[in-house]
Amino acid sequence: MNLQQKRKLCYGLMSLIRHVSLGTMVKLLIYLTTNSVTKYRTCLKIKLLRENVVAEFRCDHGYRFRAQIADWWRFIGHFEPKTTALIRKVTRYNDVVIDIGAHIGLHTIHFAKIAKLVIALEPEPSNFRLLKENIKVNKASNVIALPIAASNYDGYIDLYISPSSGSHSVEVYNDLEMRASSKYIGKIKVPCIKIDTLLKMLGLSKADIVKIDVEGHEHKVLEGMTRILTNVPPRVLIIEIDKGSKLVDELRNRYGYRFVIKLDDWGKRVNYAFIRDS
Repeated sequence: MNLQQKRKLCYGLMSLIRHVSLGTMVKLLIYLTTNSVTKYRTCLKIKLLRENVVAEFRCDHGYRFRAQIADWWRFIGHFEPKTTALIRKVTRYNDVVIDIGAHIGLHTIHFAKIAKLVIALEPEPSNFRLLKENIKVNKASNVIALPIAASNYDGYIDLYISPSSGSHSVEVYNDLEMRASSKYIGKIKVPCIKIDTLLKMLGLSKADIVKIDVEGHEHKVLEGMTRILTNVPPRVLIIEIDKGSKLVDELRNRYGYRFVIKLDDWGKRVNYAFIRDS
């Protein structure tokens, strides 16, 4: 760890002190100290994931979140600050929101504090369990949480499990490079559904905002919501996509999303907002 990294870590820990309990800080210090030994970093993250070591954090907006201790970095300042700011700006009180790939609810809760109804989809069991807990602790009674994936068909799909709680994917083995890597530690079969089907089952005619964070499966998710995209397009789409993806032009030209805003940049992947009106 170089000097710059140490300074960044110290700043992050000072920022976290006001957001976590003493017990959580002790767990975190043990985790970070042990993980400073590079040789054991990967196996320890896998071990922590499997053992579901969980602590409680508080975000800068005051919401409480139970999260795996390995996800401590998500609570230094605002997680995805540009995306969070846009969510709080564009969400309206009568909105129906679909959060696809909700993870543990970091964005779900922000939506829920403003919108009329939020439907949160998260197929990975550990994340889903924390999502439900975070919905309860933040008293977000307007959230329907479902342990399912979104895709372009209704049925079941393989979900590949990553040591990182935010990197589980149904797309990994479609890519030979990813197939050869050791990034994923197993797979499980989970139910999947088209968004068009889901809305029909819930008796809803439209969704006002759809957020999609599905680690490369976004094209298939959009294929599964062609009915609403064609007939009653969501006012706002927030999607994490590959840099340089043709999806930006497709959504702009085919479905009339005139305003495209680049949000948080993760390197190879970027959050974009697609807005039909101002």
